[in-house]
Amino acid sequence: MLFNDIFQKYGKILEPHTEGLIKSAHEKSSHKADLLLIHMHGFYHLEVLKANELHGYDDSPYVIGPGDVGLSENTHYDFIYNYLNNPIYYYNGNHTEYLSKLKFDPKIPIKMMQILNPSSGLFSWKC
Repeated sequence: MLFNDIFQKYGKILEPHTEGLIKSAHEKSSHKADLLLIHMHGFYHLEVLKANELHGYDDSPYVIGPGDVGLSENTHYDFIYNYLNNPIYYYNGNHTEYLSKLKFDPKIPIKMMQILNPSSGLFSWKC
């Protein structure tokens, strides 16, 4: 649930930092049309509270950033997105023919070593 009074309270704390971020990004941009994108999650991080108690820190346990859950969510989303949007390769031959092309050929490692060896003369190194 969202409450306006809480937004007002923490907004006053975060506003100078947000303004500083935007000002810094503007000053350091390489082109006037550069765009600053901010992607945020906010959450209560119990480990920060534990560190405060253990080490005597006074950091807020309310954290901005994706955290473990957000990173997991982003990774899962990326996996599903790529799975659904990358085209599937359809092989025109039959399965037996396809498997025969995957069999080991003892000549291939020799060819690879010739390609990777600069003294083979197959290509030249230029710096």
